[in-house]
Order: sequence, then C-alpha cells, then structure tokens
Amino acid sequence: MEDDICSFQENGGVQERLLRMPERSTNSSTSEEQEEDVISSAIGEFGRWQLLLTFILSLVNIPCTWHIFVPTFHARERDFLCVQPQIGCQITDNPCFLAERSVVNDSCLDYSQIKCENWEFKGEGSTITSEFNLVCDRKTLINLAEMMFLAGVAVGGLVSGIISDKYGRKKTLLTSISVQCILGTLIAFAPWFELYVVLRCLLGFFSVSVVFSGFVLAIELVGGHWRTITGISYLFPVSLGYCTISGMAYLLDNWRHLQLALSLPGTLFLLSWFILPESPRWLLALGRTKEVIEILEKAAKFNKKTLPNNLDKSLMPIMSNEQQENKNKVGVGDLFKTANMRKKTLILFLIWFGVYLVYYGLVLNLGNLGGDLYINSVRV
Repeated sequence: MEDDICSFQENGGVQERLLRMPERSTNSSTSEEQEEDVISSAIGEFGRWQLLLTFILSLVNIPCTWHIFVPTFHARERDFLCVQPQIGCQITDNPCFLAERSVVNDSCLDYSQIKCENWEFKGEGSTITSEFNLVCDRKTLINLAEMMFLAGVAVGGLVSGIISDKYGRKKTLLTSISVQCILGTLIAFAPWFELYVVLRCLLGFFSVSVVFSGFVLAIELVGGHWRTITGISYLFPVSLGYCTISGMAYLLDNWRHLQLALSLPGTLFLLSWFILPESPRWLLALGRTKEVIEILEKAAKFNKKTLPNNLDKSLMPIMSNEQQENKNKVGVGDLFKTANMRKKTLILFLIWFGVYLVYYGLVLNLGNLGGDLYINSVRV
C-alpha cells in the first residue's frame, strides 16, 4: 500500500506547509541556512512517547489485514453434489449438471443434460460458497466480491487523504476504525450476497483510510531518520495478522462467526482516543499553536525533557512566514511537470503495479495452490 500512501496527501495547502515545516530560510543574500525541526528539537526525534504511540498505531494494521485476507476463508473450496434426483441422474464428474431421466424406461440419458440449481455441500462448517450457492456458473461472483473490496481501497486511498488533511489524522483514523467495525459486523449478518458485496466495497474504503491516516500520524510524531524507520516498522504487524487469522479460521468454521471474531476486536482501538494526540505538525500547519504546545508539554514530560522557554516564539515565525506565501503550491500535477519527474513517476507506477499484482495474486489465491490452506497462509 506504500504507493497509495504517496497519493494520500493531495490537499495542496496543508501538504505544502507540512513539507516545508522542518526548514526555514533566512533573507541573507549570501547563503540559506537550514534550521532544525522545532518540534523535534523540543521533544526529541524519537523517545518513549513516540515509541509508545507508533507501536499502538502499527497495531491497527492487524484488523485491516484480517479484512483483506478473510475472503480466502469465507469462500474456501467445498465438495458438493447436486440434489435434484427426481428430475435427473447425478453425473459424478460434473455436479453442475444432471443427466436427463428417460420417461420411457426411467434410464439416464448421458447425451442430454439438465442444469442443476440445488446442491448439497460436504464437510463441516459454513462458507459464503455453500450459503449463497457460489458454484458452477455463479463461482465467478466470488472474484467479484473481492474486486469490489479492492475498488473501495482504490477510491479510499484518494479520498481519505483529503479528509485527513481537512479534519485531522486522529479524527480520520478513529472515525474510520469505528465505521470499519460497524461494516464488518454488518457483513456477518448479511442475508444476501448482493449486500455482502456492497458492504465489502465500503469496508475496503474505510480499511485503507485506517492504514493511511495511521501511517501519516505515526511518521508525523517522529523526526529525522526515524521517519523512515517508523514508516517501515509501521507495517511489521501485517505478517502477524496473516498468521492469527489462519488460526481463527481453523477454529471457527462458520464464516459468520469468523467475520464477527475479526470485526469486534477493532473496537478496542477506540480507547486510543484518550491516548493518541493529534499530529502536532498538522496542527502547526493550520496555525493552532496553542494545541501544539499542549501536546509538546505532555510529550516532553513523558520523554523526560525540558521544553525551551521561548518555544511559543519559535513556533510563531513558522506560521507567519507560511501564511504569507501564496505561490508554488504543491500538488499531484508536480509529479508530471518535468521530463525527469514524469520518468520517475511512471517507473514507480510500473514497479508498484508489478509488486501488487504478485502480492494480491498470491494472497487471494492461496486456496488454489493446493495443500492445506491454513498452513499455506502461515507460510506466506
């Protein structure tokens, strides 16, 4: 999802100020000096405060990973037989059709076949395949459900950035988590496949919003080279998500019970409203200096650091200078302005297209690889 993260912050005004915040230039005609990030100078680039918050933020990836991967278990393969013997004879090698029964001698006519409409599924448990009869000519609908989820992810990757820039990272994150839990629970009670598909699409939209807003908040809490480290380690819990959902699916063979089991734990993250702060850099970009100082005071206390006495004065010039700048707005169009940027942008598009083609192609088709589905999930 890192390619979508690059497109996450599309709102030019806020994005421009965030990009320029760490450095300011003097009016000297001889040289321009880069000054330190005021926020990092006050509380440190990375301390106990940042470690705790970035760890909590990284955990939101686990429910999102569950929702991405769960269709593999929702629609796992089941052996089935046609259950319409009164109108035809069972064809052992093709349960999608029946051999027509002769009205003369009650024998089976192999050359004449009837389409089966009711099936009996072998084995224990319940899946969307058995409940919604997604076999034979309806089997392709399984792929439709996952395509709709990914469509929601694509749209959410674009829209959630705008929402986050306007309303804040914290509000966007926790609102998305709340809606994610609600949609996940509603899916568990969906009586029709059509509703299942619609809810999965909406779930994709809010799931990617959780990942992106959490990512941006995490890297805006740290400074210096720790932003790169935090951005990478933020996705470490994804592998844990794949392993844990395999165990959950093994223990819960009913897809509705499994869906509830992976949707309800997300409500625990709502308690982080009392722990997570808003992004101080986002607040500073909007000129809400008083709120920034309150957050930095708590962070400095947790990191056992002392804030400089002139912190409020250090923050104010950044805002006054930025508010006076009305040119050189940063936007998505800048990725295509020059030949060099167009070349790099297109190369990155191709690289990430290939990466995700292989990634989703492997993850979403584990059921077709052969062997034990649950063991394969842990290995991958």
